[in-house]
Amino acid sequence: MIKRTLVLLLLLKSVLSPAQNWTSLPDFPGSARDDASGFILGNNFYAGAGLDGGFNATRDFYVFDLVNETWSTGTSMPVGMERQYASGFSVGNLGYIFGGIGPGSTYLNDLWKFDPGTSSWTSLTPMPAAGRRGTSVFVIGNEVYFTGGHNSTQGTLSDTWKYNTITDSWTSTGTFPFSSFWRGSGCAINGTGYLLSGIDSANHYIEEMYSYNPTTNTWTLFQQMPAIARGYCPLLAVGNELCFYGGYNPAQGYFNDIFRYDIQLNAFVPYAGPPALGRRGFVAGVWNNTIYITTGLLSTPARTAETWKVNGIVSLTEPSSADQKIYPNPFSEYLTIPLDGELEILDLTGRKILGTSVTAGKFNTTFLPQGMYLIRFTNDQSMVKTELFFCSGTE
Repeated sequence: MIKRTLVLLLLLKSVLSPAQNWTSLPDFPGSARDDASGFILGNNFYAGAGLDGGFNATRDFYVFDLVNETWSTGTSMPVGMERQYASGFSVGNLGYIFGGIGPGSTYLNDLWKFDPGTSSWTSLTPMPAAGRRGTSVFVIGNEVYFTGGHNSTQGTLSDTWKYNTITDSWTSTGTFPFSSFWRGSGCAINGTGYLLSGIDSANHYIEEMYSYNPTTNTWTLFQQMPAIARGYCPLLAVGNELCFYGGYNPAQGYFNDIFRYDIQLNAFVPYAGPPALGRRGFVAGVWNNTIYITTGLLSTPARTAETWKVNGIVSLTEPSSADQKIYPNPFSEYLTIPLDGELEILDLTGRKILGTSVTAGKFNTTFLPQGMYLIRFTNDQSMVKTELFFCSGTE
């Protein structure tokens, strides 16, 4: 059912997708690079470190003002702390950089904190495990979860760790129960962690996505990617939806597409990338429901200093509260409608099957044969909701 739904959604891009808008922004002011790191703090996007065009690891950082859309020079990491393939994230009003490869091809397990109030970097307790690059990270509350990575002696790694930013302490959370990997990406939405896996020990690019429950410390196979498997691309939380852009697979090269996954709808929606070349190893962040990307390795191949933003990926008019949800999904004989309004049912070509006014309560659907349908609901409170539903049919 998952694969069938994804294929159908690819055909319905014009029906479900709001119009996204890619905008070219001022170039990153440092040297063009890839495998850099970054984080967003307040109205500022911090990006730095990475590998420059001379194949040198760097430590300089720059700051993009998200309101005025201008770059300025930031505070470099300390001397000797050059690195690439590090993991960047933020917790509250502090930024963090973990691991990567440092001078002399040293695999790092160190953790650094950046305080924008003092423009200073502070060394924290290192991970009590082997150094690594390309580790996936997501943040839930004051705790940071680390999965996988790679180093020269052990290859791809499967150990998982939790770091508490209040106590500056690490806790082992066991072993990732699926394939070990590196160059994946992670994020969290509403207390659940999500992983877009990257490259496994056989150098195979993994198609699976996973979810993590911190209460039970359990991992679940969440979804298959709706596109060609890839690594080197970020998984981002935009509102209550997951997005990923770009990346690389040696068989197909560099990607320039973007996908949005709506957790409530359990479906992906594809979008076009920016009017530029595909890329991998760039820095990405989300601010005000807008995705920002900078630097990376282009398909030419050449390192770039380009900076872009895209908005319109998620619909800000969709409700999120449970009392506004149409259910059940799947359905058979009826749908429960939360409010009075207008209901439209469309088939997967976008053809309208039904358009009618409805009142809150159960709506009879026995006239519908088994299949997939787009159901659009609006009301006089400007609520707009379009969802993909499966009708199991009646006996």
